[in-house]
Amino acid sequence: RVHGENDREHLMLQALLVLLSAQSFRIHFADFDPKEYSLPTEHTCEGAGTSPALTWERAPNNTKSFVLMVMDQQSVPFRGFVHWILADIPSGVHFLPRGFSVSPADVIKEGANGHFLPGWFAPCNPASQHTYVFRLFAMDVASLSLPKNFRQPNLLRAMRRHVIGSPTEITVVYAGKKCSGGDCPHPQQKRAAPPPPPSASPAPSPPPAFVPVTTTISALDKPARPDAAAIAAAAKDKTMVGGGLSVKNPSH
Repeated sequence: RVHGENDREHLMLQALLVLLSAQSFRIHFADFDPKEYSLPTEHTCEGAGTSPALTWERAPNNTKSFVLMVMDQQSVPFRGFVHWILADIPSGVHFLPRGFSVSPADVIKEGANGHFLPGWFAPCNPASQHTYVFRLFAMDVASLSLPKNFRQPNLLRAMRRHVIGSPTEITVVYAGKKCSGGDCPHPQQKRAAPPPPPSASPAPSPPPAFVPVTTTISALDKPARPDAAAIAAAAKDKTMVGGGLSVKNPSH
């Protein structure tokens, strides 16, 4: 009986540890709160079409890599259209910058989206509102040994038996600029605009005003006064532009 109770306690402890691990593993958008704002336009086909910045924390113990999947929950005719899949994200990485892309030399592997193209495919639903899920999985291996331009079915098969605990996910809605009425059930949600353009460069400063040779630095805030000796010396200097100064007009 004691042995059975110990087994039950051990199983309960294991389940509690898994639950706590799942609760602490979190993914966030780095630049906006999806509870208040929709997906910023810059990340859609109405803007620059760049991927949003992501950050995550408290990965499960023994995590060797991460897998990211981004899907459209309201896509038609097929639910779960893939907008982005990344695999073999090193365990030491906890941030993806805005507009992240993968080069051939990177350890991170980028799969094909729903249009059979590598990389982020910007949402484009101009007359309706869709919900997008960003789901992050922790893996117990550093690499899933995926082929080039792998697709979601390849990834799901490779992930089998390697997922640690439960994934963390975050959802965000996006309503196109033509969306209105019943097609947009969340009118209270603020529409996140793209960041303001950088401020215009200040106008160049005008060239400094001509300072007569009779004026010194200490006298810049005082009216210029003709200096007879300076005028006489300048009049004899053939290098002076315009033939030197004159008594009648000491500014020329």
